Amino acid sequence: MVVVEFGYLYYELGRIVLTPQQVVYKLSTELQCIVCDYPFPIIAEIALGETWTRDPFDRLIVSHAKANGRAGLVTRDELIAEHYASAIW
Repeated sequence: MVVVEFGYLYYELGRIVLTPQQVVYKLSTELQCIVCDYPFPIIAEIALGETWTRDPFDRLIVSHAKANGRAGLVTRDELIAEHYASAIW
């Protein structure tokens, strides 16, 4: 879901200057961050309980991190940081 959001931010909103593929590559090579392949049905089930935001991207991204045992989540989003203790930025 995070790669889809990168696409939305790049192609539709123009809020980031790198393509989704470039962002994923930079995160991988520079910070050793990876996009996890955890099963989506489990993530979606966890997302049902995320009522702190109406943004479906944010619900799924945070739920994905939670599904992985509260993995670190790189984000600049202040609302996510307020609701997810393992947010990193």
